[in-house]
Amino acid sequence: MALHKFVHSTAARVALATLLFALLLSGCKKQEQTGVDLSNPRAAAISFISALEKGDAPTARKAASAGGIEWDLVDAMADATSGMRALRAAAVKRFGKDADRIIDPRTPLNVSSKLKEADVAGDENTATVTPKDGQNVIHLKHDEEGWKVDVGTLTRGQDITNVIPSFHAVGKAAATVGKEIDDGKYNSVAEVQAALDRASMAELARQRDAATAPSTMP
Repeated sequence: MALHKFVHSTAARVALATLLFALLLSGCKKQEQTGVDLSNPRAAAISFISALEKGDAPTARKAASAGGIEWDLVDAMADATSGMRALRAAAVKRFGKDADRIIDPRTPLNVSSKLKEADVAGDENTATVTPKDGQNVIHLKHDEEGWKVDVGTLTRGQDITNVIPSFHAVGKAAATVGKEIDDGKYNSVAEVQAALDRASMAELARQRDAATAPSTMP
């Protein structure tokens, strides 16, 4: 499957909209850490999603209830969302409506804006925050620190071992290609799609090589 098609199919299947793609390979400065509000379910959900949209993994972690590999997923989500938002912004600016051929317009990368008016339901231990459109319901738990997003509900028990590096790879490519769009490197959506595929495959290969390279430690 081509990587740009993977972007479309993944977005349709992922429980939370922001489980998408990563950072620039170079030249992209991470957002500074922002505040986190765990005082109520809506505030915690907004803190978590806003942090993901900014690529702020430390803040997202503070607003998350997770364990084991789920923490890696939070980091990947933070990286991924910021990268895809950069690509979408550049593509829309350059190609207008044709940008929908690069990133599915149904891929929700701005969930935080919907949460301010979202419906909240639950009890003192668990809650859901549901946007008015009924999409991307966020599940939360309450612990001694306050309300936090239940990351386990995002995976639905699926094995995400191979998903996380794929998100990082596609995301790095997305952000890189987004910058190249801004620099005027591409003249058509087809060129962008091909570049996104190449960059994604190259990043996956780089990750595999790094993981299998012999250690230089004595």
